[in-house]
Amino acid sequence: MRYLLDDNMVIDWLSDRKLSAECQQKLEQLLSKGKLNIAASSLPKLEAHFKASSAHQQWRQLLSQIKIAKTPSYLDPQTLSQSDSIDSYLLEQSAKAIDAKVVRSENDLPQSDTVLPINFIDLKEQYHQMQSEMEQAMDEVLNNSQFIMGPAITKLEQTLSQYTGSTHALTCGNGTDALMLALMAIDIQPGDEVITTVYSFFATAEVIALFKAVPVFVDIEQDTYNIDVSKIAARISHKTKAIIPVGLYGQVADMQEINQIAKQHSNKLGHKIYVIEDACQSFGAEYRQQKSCHLSDIACTSFFPAKPLGCYGDGGAIFTDDAALAKKIDSLRLHGQSTRYYHKYIGMNARFDNLQAAILNVKMQTFADEVRARLKLGHRYNELLKGSDIVIPMIKSDRVSVYAQYSIRVKNRDAVVKYLNEHKVPTAIHYPMPLHLQECFKEMGFKAGDYPVAEQVANEILSLPMSPFLTEAQQDYIVKHLLNAVK
Repeated sequence: MRYLLDDNMVIDWLSDRKLSAECQQKLEQLLSKGKLNIAASSLPKLEAHFKASSAHQQWRQLLSQIKIAKTPSYLDPQTLSQSDSIDSYLLEQSAKAIDAKVVRSENDLPQSDTVLPINFIDLKEQYHQMQSEMEQAMDEVLNNSQFIMGPAITKLEQTLSQYTGSTHALTCGNGTDALMLALMAIDIQPGDEVITTVYSFFATAEVIALFKAVPVFVDIEQDTYNIDVSKIAARISHKTKAIIPVGLYGQVADMQEINQIAKQHSNKLGHKIYVIEDACQSFGAEYRQQKSCHLSDIACTSFFPAKPLGCYGDGGAIFTDDAALAKKIDSLRLHGQSTRYYHKYIGMNARFDNLQAAILNVKMQTFADEVRARLKLGHRYNELLKGSDIVIPMIKSDRVSVYAQYSIRVKNRDAVVKYLNEHKVPTAIHYPMPLHLQECFKEMGFKAGDYPVAEQVANEILSLPMSPFLTEAQQDYIVKHLLNAVK
């Protein structure tokens, strides 16, 4: 919850009058947490008051710390003309714009820290933390009206390249587009085989099938849920064109071993087997001190809102060190254009939205801090659940996971989900069915039992709330009810 102070509360606070010591303390705490705001419409009146008072220095100090809620431009003129108190109306509208409660007295402040509600992913709190910067970035795009492939995209691609260490970063419409562009760039053909995990979000296998290529599934590791590298070599044939490992739940797969397998068999077969990292859940993760998206021939990620780095709609990116591949992908995402209206390839419309790029440019400023917060919460979950019957995520010693999801395994999942939901703890299942058992792949002749590890995991997996803004009190509440549920 956010709080917006009316004029009198600010005056009482800084003039050191009327307010109790407890109230003063609450205001200071809320200020330090970034949850206290002043309406922009209040600033002239407050400035005039404090200029004539002994609290002017404190007022100036407060201005350097507190957040300012802008007065929205969508005020209703008719309501304004009929309002008995325009100041009050402006205050209410400013509070509404930031989803805040107006504070007119001590009673309007929170009586204690609240645990509920708990959000599965707290996108609203993230927005509030950077709202003014976000509004400014979006206003700039709206004012310059460069909505497609504009300057915000150029800036973002440079930032993404620098962050990952990849020579080339090219944005696109979404994570699925990124995977499609990667396959198009390596000239995937009908009948080609692409080896991938049997347990992932559907898009990983979907893009292979869309090109009439053949997804060749490999079972997963029991502990990391990533592709089982020991089973890859046996699935390689003369038709193998690529391997697509997935960094599931935020932990990168065994990329060095996969790259070596691809290289060895490329030499044997006489044609290159590409490794395409599906990093749609692992952007920001590390593998042997290298960033995800800079670990293979090509990497793809998603900026879906719920991802560790998410925009406010769909978005994605492709990464490579290969200049020729980058040039081709750059063309393919723009209908295969070489120059405007001249088309070298059959491509697709996979351009990224400049407004979404502006949003990600803001988010990248605090992304490293959010990753650290995710790591802290992930490790804390592990400590709180250690020694229970719950199977917690196993992160390999040479990896840093971004905990895109915090996914556990329990035997009595349906009962656990029911109990947690009854106690207002949201959950999700990522994912309830392995890819080989999806109806669209039934003609490939798969049956239950073909990939036993993935099938077991699909029956037991359960994701708990995870975001950089989850509090320790909320985490304690979640774990307490989780442990009760599995008894």
